[in-house]
Amino acid sequence: MIRTALAALLLLLTPLSATAQDTLSWARNQPQPMRTVLLKIAKDPAFVATLRQCPASVYRASTTRYRSDKSCARKPNACLNRCLGGDQSSCFNLAHAMQTATPLEEESQFTYPLFMRACALGNANACVNAAATARNGSWRPGTRPAQATAAACQKKTYSEACARGAAWGCFMEGNIYRDGAPGTGRNSQRADALYRRACDLAPRSGACKAAYR
Repeated sequence: MIRTALAALLLLLTPLSATAQDTLSWARNQPQPMRTVLLKIAKDPAFVATLRQCPASVYRASTTRYRSDKSCARKPNACLNRCLGGDQSSCFNLAHAMQTATPLEEESQFTYPLFMRACALGNANACVNAAATARNGSWRPGTRPAQATAAACQKKTYSEACARGAAWGCFMEGNIYRDGAPGTGRNSQRADALYRRACDLAPRSGACKAAYR
């Protein structure tokens, strides 16, 4: 019985180990200055642990306000250090830089943990981004986080983010009711109410559909 259990455990561990090694190999082949940052994220146990968590479960309220910083694309290592020091904006801005200013293929393995850390530090919009990245991001085979893509986690994350004033949370939850995602029946009235709330929160945001302004 012990031998059988060990064999089963090895079967579970081997793909994870291979996947982790593949991630490190991929990161080592990326250009600087992002390479150093990617390797730090890939090797950090706290960042890696977020791949097994739901964004809604890590959020902690904070009075800190988000601030934009475009320097993260040019100085990602400094931005990561501020993120590790507890600066939620730096976590968010670095993830955004990876997605836009210096886009990387299959970057979700690295942007997701950054959004998750920003979420844990009190940025409700980062929780939305983490959930959306888990479901819709560019992932290497075998790395997409199952917990964060589960229908219950997706709905809970967007619903709670909306309640905390994140317009994109309202928009994404509205889509769930519009489409009748798994575990949720279609409800156009509920979807409309959520789209209107997104516009109330951020009328100039892309989360505000023109028909609901």
